[in-house]
Amino acid sequence: MVKQINEEDLNKVTGGVYQENKKYAYITVDEWSCCGCGFCKDKCVMGAISIVNDICVINDNDCVGCGACINDCPAQALKLN
Repeated sequence: MVKQINEEDLNKVTGGVYQENKKYAYITVDEWSCCGCGFCKDKCVMGAISIVNDICVINDNDCVGCGACINDCPAQALKLN
């Protein structure tokens, strides 16, 4: 289930750097490092992450680049660009 989130809540998650309708960054996945644990998926407030064949897959259309998923990755496979 995708969580509905308003701009105020998204700004709290992103430390106030999110601007409505403007993606300022994107997340990349190092497929060799990803362990498929799903911690990033659980942290994503936009529901933009799925685990496919034990690898994190980010839906670029849904991801706002907030970086909330990065700190929970035990394999450090996610990077904010």
